[in-house]
Amino acid sequence: MEFNATFLVSAISFVVFTILMNMIFYKPLQRIVEKRQRFLDYNYYLAKSNADKSEALLKDRDDKLNGAFASAKNLINEKSDEANAQKDEQTAKARKESQKHLDKSRLYFKNATNSANEELKGQVVTLAQAISDKFLVNHDKIENVDNDLINKYMQG
Repeated sequence: MEFNATFLVSAISFVVFTILMNMIFYKPLQRIVEKRQRFLDYNYYLAKSNADKSEALLKDRDDKLNGAFASAKNLINEKSDEANAQKDEQTAKARKESQKHLDKSRLYFKNATNSANEELKGQVVTLAQAISDKFLVNHDKIENVDNDLINKYMQG
Protein backbone atom coordinates (compact mmCIF):
# COMPACT_ATOMS: atom_id res chain seq x y z
CA MET A 1 0.00 0.00 0.00
CA GLU A 2 1.27 3.37 -0.88
CA PHE A 3 1.09 6.47 1.12
CA ASN A 4 0.70 9.39 -1.12
CA ALA A 5 -0.62 12.92 -0.79
CA THR A 6 -4.20 11.84 -1.41
CA PHE A 7 -4.14 9.64 1.61
CA LEU A 8 -2.70 12.42 3.69
CA VAL A 9 -5.31 14.92 2.46
CA SER A 10 -8.04 12.39 3.13
CA ALA A 11 -6.75 11.74 6.64
CA ILE A 12 -6.43 15.46 7.39
CA SER A 13 -9.85 16.20 5.94
CA PHE A 14 -11.29 13.32 8.05
CA VAL A 15 -9.76 14.76 11.22
CA VAL A 16 -10.95 18.28 10.30
CA PHE A 17 -14.35 16.87 9.43
CA THR A 18 -14.48 15.04 12.80
CA ILE A 19 -13.44 18.17 14.69
CA LEU A 20 -15.99 20.29 12.80
CA MET A 21 -18.71 17.69 13.28
CA ASN A 22 -17.82 17.50 16.94
CA MET A 23 -18.04 21.32 17.31
CA ILE A 24 -21.06 21.79 15.08
CA PHE A 25 -23.13 18.68 15.69
CA TYR A 26 -21.99 16.47 18.59
CA LYS A 27 -21.22 19.14 21.23
CA PRO A 28 -24.59 20.94 20.82
CA LEU A 29 -26.35 17.60 20.71
CA GLN A 30 -24.50 16.49 23.83
CA ARG A 31 -25.44 19.77 25.58
CA ILE A 32 -29.10 19.21 24.60
CA VAL A 33 -28.96 15.63 25.91
CA GLU A 34 -27.32 16.79 29.18
CA LYS A 35 -29.83 19.63 29.54
CA ARG A 36 -32.70 17.21 28.92
CA GLN A 37 -31.23 14.75 31.42
CA ARG A 38 -30.97 17.52 34.05
CA PHE A 39 -34.57 18.52 33.25
CA LEU A 40 -35.72 14.90 33.66
CA ASP A 41 -33.72 14.45 36.87
CA TYR A 42 -35.15 17.68 38.30
CA ASN A 43 -38.73 16.71 37.38
CA TYR A 44 -38.19 13.23 38.80
CA TYR A 45 -36.93 14.81 42.02
CA LEU A 46 -39.99 17.13 42.13
CA ALA A 47 -42.37 14.24 41.42
CA LYS A 48 -40.73 12.11 44.12
CA SER A 49 -40.85 15.04 46.56
CA ASN A 50 -44.52 15.69 45.77
CA ALA A 51 -45.31 11.98 46.12
CA ASP A 52 -43.63 11.96 49.53
CA LYS A 53 -45.55 15.08 50.55
CA SER A 54 -48.84 13.61 49.35
CA GLU A 55 -48.13 10.38 51.25
CA ALA A 56 -47.43 12.43 54.38
CA LEU A 57 -50.65 14.38 53.83
CA LEU A 58 -52.61 11.15 53.31
CA LYS A 59 -51.11 9.66 56.46
CA ASP A 60 -51.92 12.84 58.38
CA ARG A 61 -55.47 12.79 57.00
CA ASP A 62 -55.88 9.13 57.95
CA ASP A 63 -54.56 9.83 61.44
CA LYS A 64 -56.98 12.75 61.83
CA LEU A 65 -59.88 10.64 60.52
CA ASN A 66 -59.01 7.81 62.88
CA GLY A 67 -58.78 10.31 65.73
CA ALA A 68 -62.12 11.83 64.75
CA PHE A 69 -63.73 8.38 64.54
CA ALA A 70 -62.28 7.45 67.92
CA SER A 71 -63.46 10.68 69.55
CA ALA A 72 -66.89 10.31 67.93
CA LYS A 73 -67.10 6.74 69.22
CA ASN A 74 -66.06 7.91 72.69
CA LEU A 75 -68.61 10.71 72.56
CA ILE A 76 -71.33 8.29 71.47
CA ASN A 77 -70.38 5.91 74.29
CA GLU A 78 -70.37 8.75 76.84
CA LYS A 79 -73.75 10.03 75.69
CA SER A 80 -75.14 6.50 75.66
CA ASP A 81 -73.87 5.94 79.20
CA GLU A 82 -75.38 9.27 80.29
CA ALA A 83 -78.70 8.37 78.66
CA ASN A 84 -78.66 4.95 80.34
CA ALA A 85 -77.88 6.58 83.69
CA GLN A 86 -80.73 9.06 83.22
CA LYS A 87 -83.04 6.24 82.18
CA ASP A 88 -82.07 4.23 85.26
CA GLU A 89 -82.51 7.28 87.47
CA GLN A 90 -85.92 8.09 86.02
CA THR A 91 -86.96 4.43 86.23
CA ALA A 92 -85.92 4.31 89.89
CA LYS A 93 -87.78 7.55 90.56
CA ALA A 94 -90.90 6.24 88.81
CA ARG A 95 -90.67 2.99 90.80
CA LYS A 96 -90.39 4.96 94.04
CA GLU A 97 -93.40 7.05 93.12
CA SER A 98 -95.33 3.95 92.06
CA GLN A 99 -94.42 2.21 95.30
CA LYS A 100 -95.41 5.31 97.25
CA HIS A 101 -98.80 5.44 95.48
CA LEU A 102 -99.22 1.70 95.92
CA ASP A 103 -98.46 1.99 99.64
CA LYS A 104 -100.92 4.88 99.94
CA SER A 105 -103.55 2.86 98.08
CA ARG A 106 -102.93 -0.19 100.27
CA LEU A 107 -103.19 1.91 103.39
CA TYR A 108 -106.36 3.56 102.10
CA PHE A 109 -107.95 0.21 101.25
CA LYS A 110 -106.80 -1.29 104.55
CA ASN A 111 -108.38 1.63 106.41
CA ALA A 112 -111.48 1.38 104.24
CA THR A 113 -111.66 -2.38 104.89
CA ASN A 114 -111.21 -1.90 108.63
CA SER A 115 -113.83 0.84 108.61
CA ALA A 116 -116.22 -1.34 106.62
CA ASN A 117 -115.53 -4.29 108.94
CA GLU A 118 -116.27 -2.16 111.99
CA GLU A 119 -119.46 -0.92 110.40
CA LEU A 120 -120.42 -4.48 109.44
CA LYS A 121 -119.75 -5.68 112.98
CA GLY A 122 -122.18 -3.12 114.24
CA GLN A 123 -124.69 -4.17 111.59
CA VAL A 124 -124.20 -7.86 112.47
CA VAL A 125 -125.18 -7.17 116.03
CA THR A 126 -128.16 -5.08 114.85
CA LEU A 127 -129.20 -7.75 112.34
CA ALA A 128 -128.81 -10.51 114.94
CA GLN A 129 -131.01 -8.50 117.30
CA ALA A 130 -133.60 -7.95 114.53
CA ILE A 131 -133.60 -11.66 113.62
CA SER A 132 -133.97 -12.71 117.23
CA ASP A 133 -136.79 -10.19 117.66
CA LYS A 134 -138.64 -11.71 114.69
CA PHE A 135 -138.22 -15.36 115.58
CA LEU A 136 -137.94 -15.37 119.35
CA VAL A 137 -140.82 -13.94 121.23
CA ASN A 138 -139.48 -13.53 124.74
CA HIS A 139 -135.81 -12.93 124.73
CA ASP A 140 -133.28 -10.54 126.11
CA LYS A 141 -131.41 -7.89 124.28
CA ILE A 142 -127.99 -8.90 122.96
CA GLU A 143 -125.58 -7.02 125.11
CA ASN A 144 -122.37 -8.98 125.38
CA VAL A 145 -121.04 -9.51 121.87
CA ASP A 146 -118.15 -11.86 121.18
CA ASN A 147 -116.11 -9.80 118.71
CA ASP A 148 -113.71 -12.70 118.03
CA LEU A 149 -116.60 -14.85 116.88
CA ILE A 150 -117.90 -12.09 114.60
CA ASN A 151 -114.42 -11.56 113.15
CA LYS A 152 -114.07 -15.30 112.54
CA TYR A 153 -117.33 -15.45 110.56
CA MET A 154 -116.61 -12.28 108.62
CA GLN A 155 -113.19 -13.49 107.43
CA GLY A 156 -114.07 -17.06 106.63
